[in-house]
Amino acid sequence: SEQIQTDYKNAGVMHVLAVSGMHIGIIYFLINLILKWFIRSENARFGIIIAILCIFAVLSGLSGSVVRSVVMFLIIGLSVVFKRKTDSTHALIASMFFILIINPSYLFDVGFQLSYLAVFSIIYLYPLIRNVFTSKNIILNYFLELIGISLVAQIGILPLTIFYFGQVPLLFLIGNIIVVPLLTVVLFGLIALLLLNFIWKFAALYLGDFLSFLIEWVNHLIAIVASKEDFVLNDIKMSLLQCVLSLVLIFLIAHVIKQFTFKKIFLVF
Repeated sequence: SEQIQTDYKNAGVMHVLAVSGMHIGIIYFLINLILKWFIRSENARFGIIIAILCIFAVLSGLSGSVVRSVVMFLIIGLSVVFKRKTDSTHALIASMFFILIINPSYLFDVGFQLSYLAVFSIIYLYPLIRNVFTSKNIILNYFLELIGISLVAQIGILPLTIFYFGQVPLLFLIGNIIVVPLLTVVLFGLIALLLLNFIWKFAALYLGDFLSFLIEWVNHLIAIVASKEDFVLNDIKMSLLQCVLSLVLIFLIAHVIKQFTFKKIFLVF
């Protein structure tokens, strides 16, 4: 509903309502897991998975974020099949190039811009802070990584978020810590529910009730986070030039942090 969309936007977790790389990753993981039982050939499994992901992309409306995810999986998967090393940044740029050749209008799609910028921010900025957000405890490490990735993604897309939406949700870290783990469970549960409907309807009913309760609970928690209006900065104005300059500055600073040199510092200033 419109209210739920507003709550998720104010909590800084609007990305989970869009069909995106997280969904593609889960589908890839599950299909690969199932096919391993029946098909030994890695190349054959890869071909079937990519075909299914392409069908899923079409069914979900060919949004920019989904197309980006599928093409990136295709490029990285091909590198594995042909035993060639690939770099995440190269795969990202290659997928963007391929998509824009087919449909240049994607360049003006807000979802496409935010999706690519968020992934590039994670690839480029997260290695700078990875050591800070690492723990030997598996559970603690999961949440630390979630915080670190959310932080760099938010920093990277901040200028675009202000330019398009004119607001900054300050509680985005709390929102992500709540929503990402729980909705990952929900997504796996929904796929299990789909299978149970054909196998064991009695269990499917109980699982459906549990998932429905979990979704309502997540929405309620996000509504509480979104209700803290003092932590949402609204009506911020930013021109296109300011947006571009801010993005350039963010990544120039990151470039300097990676390796301090006089020339790089001079370039930033």
